[in-house]
This record gives sequence, C-alpha cells and structure tokens, in this order.
Amino acid sequence: MSEWVRVLAFAAGLALIVVVAASVFFNLVVPRATSSFLLRSLSWSLARIIQPLLSGTRTYEAKDRAMSVVGPLALVLTFVVWLAALVVGFGLMGWWTGGGPLSHAFSVAGSSVFTLGFATNRQGTSQVLEFVAAGAGLLVIALEIAYLPTLYLAFSSRETQVTLLGTRAGVPAWGPEILARHHWFGLDGGLPALFRTGWA
Repeated sequence: MSEWVRVLAFAAGLALIVVVAASVFFNLVVPRATSSFLLRSLSWSLARIIQPLLSGTRTYEAKDRAMSVVGPLALVLTFVVWLAALVVGFGLMGWWTGGGPLSHAFSVAGSSVFTLGFATNRQGTSQVLEFVAAGAGLLVIALEIAYLPTLYLAFSSRETQVTLLGTRAGVPAWGPEILARHHWFGLDGGLPALFRTGWA
C-alpha cells in the first residue's frame, strides 16, 4: 500500500478521534443541555424502525412502553458507537505509524482502547499512540459509567413529575383536562404556579 494512502488514513483517523472527543465532551462533561448529532440520529433511526411495529398497537400504554425504550437504547448505542469509532480512528492512525497490515492495526487499536494489552507494535511512535488510545478508551468508559447514575436520577425525577401531572391532566396528559379538573374542584388559582413549573 502506498505511503500517501496511509497518511490519508492517519488524517481520517485523527479527524474521527477529534469528532468523538468533542461528542463525548459536550454530552458527558459539559453540565448543561447540549445536542448531539449522533444521539439525535440514532434516536430518529430507532423511532423510524419501531413506529411501523406499533401500527397494530391500539392502547396508549402499550405504545408508551415501547417508545420508552427508544431513548435509553439510543444512549447505549451511542456509547457503543463512541468506543467503536475510537477503535477505528486509532486503527487508521496506527496503520501509518505501525507500518503493518490494516487488520493488525485495528487489532492493536482494539487491544489498546479496551486496555487488554494482547496486541502491540514494537515501534516507538506506535507505542506512544497505543498509550494515548488506552488513556482515551479508559477515560471514555469511565465517563460513561459515571454518567449512567446521573441519568437514572434525572429520569426518576422526571417520571415522578409526570406521575404527579397525571392526577391533574389525566393519562395521557391533555391540556383541556387540566383546565377542566381545576375548574371543577375550584383550584383555578393554582394554575399559574403549575404553568410556571414547566410541566404543563
């Protein structure tokens, strides 16, 4: 394989690593709501796959149970895609620095990202890249593990609010139902506070 092809592969791998690093940083580190193109794409694709399967489902509860899987599944797939992209990116970079076949470069990259250590190259430049890959893989996996409890707490808090809203707006929640129930029980004065919470 010509040298310039390996150099182009190195550049493509470096670009992929930068994209993954930015996605991980803005989704798992930045403490505010951010938008991930990868997560949106996976969620959209999963929703498009599952919607035809729900066409025969008649009850709201059954559809809600099925659609509730889409978000968490998209998040888990995002974690998997991040790690797979790291393996591909470092594999493409190691193809040039290691000088061996592409399959061996991917083997070394996978061994490094998942800190297995069963495959390595003896060249100094390649070994530096292996240390970087191992550090990046360990950091991403640690961030993913640390993020799951935070996500679960946020989801539990949301479900509590949704359950409380169901007593005021019915299931599924419906705007006119909120107005009707508050009027029937003489609780119209509580509507401004409810709307200020953002749940209605």
